[in-house]
This record gives sequence, C-alpha cells and structure tokens, in this order.
Amino acid sequence: MKEFRLSSEQLDNFLDDGFLIIPNLLDAKETDLLLTAASADPMMKENVFDVSDRKGQTSQMTLWNHPGDDLWGMVSR
Repeated sequence: MKEFRLSSEQLDNFLDDGFLIIPNLLDAKETDLLLTAASADPMMKENVFDVSDRKGQTSQMTLWNHPGDDLWGMVSR
C-alpha cells in the first residue's frame, strides 16, 4: 500500500461528517489480500455477526471500537 495523504477538502469532509470514503484507495490485488487474510483470521471468525438489510439479505460484520496495531488497524488508519 502506497503512502496516502488527505487533501484539505478531504480533511474538511472528514471533520464535518466523521467518516471519509476514498474510491480506489486499495487496488484489486490489495483487496484480495485483505479478503484472504480476513477469511483466515481467528479473531474475525470469533467476533463475526450477521446483519440483515431491508431486502432480507445478510452480510457478515466484525467491529472494533479502536484500531489495533494489526493489519486491520493499519488499513483503517
């Protein structure tokens, strides 16, 4: 993953909204590596829960309140 710096506009958006969506931050290879790592991570498996949408479809979700010093914390920061 290459170094990334926020623009002033992105920082302002984050401060206003509390989140920021950055299209194409990760390329397909990086995304595949993260999916593979998540599928093999025991902590992910132990903490996963199902979330249903309005159409009745289910997604699996794992949440932490504070990013750790692991792969997931690094990506989220």
